Amino acid sequence: MGIGYTKEGKNKYTQQQITLVKGDMIYLFTDGFPDQIGGPERKKFFYQPFKELLVSISRQDPETQRNKLQETHVQWLEGKYEQTDDLLIMGIRY
Repeated sequence: MGIGYTKEGKNKYTQQQITLVKGDMIYLFTDGFPDQIGGPERKKFFYQPFKELLVSISRQDPETQRNKLQETHVQWLEGKYEQTDDLLIMGIRY
């Protein structure tokens, strides 16, 4: 459910608590990266591969993470597709 979504009586938010350990990464992002159309089959990148990408780079330094995200995005577009949505990814190391 989107943050701005409102439908009277339908919003059921619950409080969540997550225990963080020193060195954990917290990512905030728009739907832009998962929604990028590209790849060999001209489809969306999707959330599961995006999650796997974030997990695979989460222990690296921020500059390396940024470079890997940028490199993956460029490779996904294959030089023949245009960016289809905004991209915002913010990582915070705890």
